[in-house]
Amino acid sequence: MLGLVHQLSQLVALLAQRGEQESAAQLARTLETSLAARGASQGVLEVREEQREELARSQERASQAFRAFAPAAPAAAAPDGPVISAATLLRGSTKG
Repeated sequence: MLGLVHQLSQLVALLAQRGEQESAAQLARTLETSLAARGASQGVLEVREEQREELARSQERASQAFRAFAPAAPAAAAPDGPVISAATLLRGSTKG
C-alpha cells in the first residue's frame, strides 16, 4: 500500500510540475480521501475484533455458569424428563 501511495504522490508532483494544478489537486484530494477511508475502515475492524473477543469471553463465562448449574438439574436436560415435545402436546389435544 505504501508503494502505491508513494507512486501516486509522485504523480501528483509530476502533474503540478507540468502545469496541471487542477488535475494534481483533484488526485491529491482523492488520495487523501481514500487514505482517510482506509484508516477509518481499519479502525472499524479493530473495534469489531475487540467486540468479537469480548463476546467470546462472555460466552465462556456463560458456559462456565451453565456447567456449574447443570449437575444440579439433570432431569431438565434428560430427553425423557419433564420436557414435553410439541408433537406430544398436539397428539394429546386431538384425542377426545
